[in-house]
Amino acid sequence: MQFLKPEFLYALWALIIPILVHLFHLRRFQKQSFSNVAFLKQIKLQTRRSSTLKKWLVLLIRLFAMAFIVLAFAKPFVSNSTKNSLAPEIVIYLDNSFSMQAKNQEGPLLSGAIQDILNQEFVSNEISLFTNNNTYKKLNTENLRQELLEIQYTHRQLDFQSIIAKSNLLFSDRQSQKKYLVIISDLQHLNPEDLNQITDLPMEIILVQKSALSNQNTYIDSIEISSEIEHNNLLVHGSVSNNDQDSITISLYDNDKLIGKSILTQSNNYKTSFSVPNSNALLGKLVIDDIGPDFDNNFFFNIPKQNKIKVLAIGYSQSNYLNRIFTEDEFIFSFSTQDQLNYNNIQKQNLIILNELNSLSNTLGNSLKTFLTNGGTVLFIPSSIGSLESYNDLLGFRNLNLTSKYNDTRKIIKINFDHPLFDQSFEREVRNFKYPKVASFYKIKTSLKPLLEFEDGNPFLVEKNRFFMFSAPLNTTNSNFTNSPLIVPTLYGIGKSCYKAPKLYYRIGEYNEINLDYELKNDAVLSLSKGEDNFIPLQSMQNSKLKLNFEDLPEKAGHYALKSKTDTIQHVSFNYESKESEIGTYNSKNLTQKESMKSIESAFESIKSEVNIKELWKWFVTFALIFLILEMIILKFFR
Repeated sequence: MQFLKPEFLYALWALIIPILVHLFHLRRFQKQSFSNVAFLKQIKLQTRRSSTLKKWLVLLIRLFAMAFIVLAFAKPFVSNSTKNSLAPEIVIYLDNSFSMQAKNQEGPLLSGAIQDILNQEFVSNEISLFTNNNTYKKLNTENLRQELLEIQYTHRQLDFQSIIAKSNLLFSDRQSQKKYLVIISDLQHLNPEDLNQITDLPMEIILVQKSALSNQNTYIDSIEISSEIEHNNLLVHGSVSNNDQDSITISLYDNDKLIGKSILTQSNNYKTSFSVPNSNALLGKLVIDDIGPDFDNNFFFNIPKQNKIKVLAIGYSQSNYLNRIFTEDEFIFSFSTQDQLNYNNIQKQNLIILNELNSLSNTLGNSLKTFLTNGGTVLFIPSSIGSLESYNDLLGFRNLNLTSKYNDTRKIIKINFDHPLFDQSFEREVRNFKYPKVASFYKIKTSLKPLLEFEDGNPFLVEKNRFFMFSAPLNTTNSNFTNSPLIVPTLYGIGKSCYKAPKLYYRIGEYNEINLDYELKNDAVLSLSKGEDNFIPLQSMQNSKLKLNFEDLPEKAGHYALKSKTDTIQHVSFNYESKESEIGTYNSKNLTQKESMKSIESAFESIKSEVNIKELWKWFVTFALIFLILEMIILKFFR
């Protein structure tokens, strides 16, 4: 015989109470006067013998009654199985992913599952439980109750392979005990066919699918931004898990201030846009209101204030047209000759302009190659008397090549309006403008489509992997390009393309990386904080840039401040992965080898029947009642 709740057996110590009461009878005797007691002597002796027998009989009956009551609370049972003499091992996997926020008649799926587990009477003294982010090994009933009540939702989601592997670590190696894995989940992203492919398992699997009343849910799938001259255009993409919904109401907040509202309609593929100023930083939050899970109702992003772009021109003398284009309100423009160049400053720049240098030193060429590899931008303008050999050593890094020089006048007549450099500069294609021209140029050997093109089809400006190259000098002796309307959108566009705006948001659970132009001092570290949540991401210095990466943290969505001690450098926004928002379940009827149950109660009843469990507590209650009735009969009729 075994017990489901053996902790109640400690109450057997209470049996000493009636024993003490009977042994130390504290009732006071009263004196009674009689005229003659001779006739009472025989009656008195007989009464004392019967009273003593009655007392011992009542004591035994009470001890048996109390013992049976205690044993009944301990839930005794026996197994009729000859194969398994020990109680079965039970491991429970409880899905606590965000999709378990969906509701059925009992409320949220997770809360209902926890309550159903608490209501069960297990056939094992110890239960192991694990969720998507926590493991609880060999818990008794009280500890199991406490841990269940503290389970929180998480963005993590285990697949069937991970569930099986994790459960194997919780089972013992004893083959004499039957093992059961109870999987409780909504099967949001668990494919039962994967479970069918897992064979030779040391345990039996019982699958309990929790189903919501409705699979309707709306959420923000993604956002993107396009910068205009005076404002940013924020494009919002929404999604629905049920196409029956025609529209989604959405609100835009700057921190906690409401700045706009819109509607995502099915006819517009659930898209809408907001216009926000680009002069100030925006700590944005998009809020939708729906009847589905609420973990994805808020979408966080931030648009930081744009930093000034660092531009370094290297040449023999400063060019006035560069100073006029790269103004100090948007750029930090500097100039240096090749002889006086501080090579340590190259990696700190966003744009390097090689302005008609006759030749490039090996040191400069190698520094520029490293600069390009690290994501920098280079604008190359050849000299009329340039060294093709030194030029091509750098150009070959981008598979470009200058072959020969032509002293023929050419007009620049064609603009590649499809290139991102010009997509914001021209509202429509312009053809009737005064064409700039050059007196001499170099022929570029490339198959790239030019950004600007001569009348004979030769390229005037090409670009490959952030390396821009003119085929002709831009000085006023050789060309009037610097006086044409094309000079501003071309060079200004190249300069603006160097700005790498931080990502609007990051997804929790993915590998995320941030590169900052920030120099740590005295072995200091940066931290991410939000309220009481604070952690230090992995960070390292590479080529004068600080590289941060994080994957497992943070756990919660929201705006996090990136801080150096108490100073906030910038904000980083995190959102949960969108896959949990796609409400929809698999059909557990597709399971061919694993048992599927409709409820948690039926799952544990199935375990009891499979191990041939026979509960005895009802018999012990019956015996306790019989002894209590016997006690009342003896006290009333036996004298």
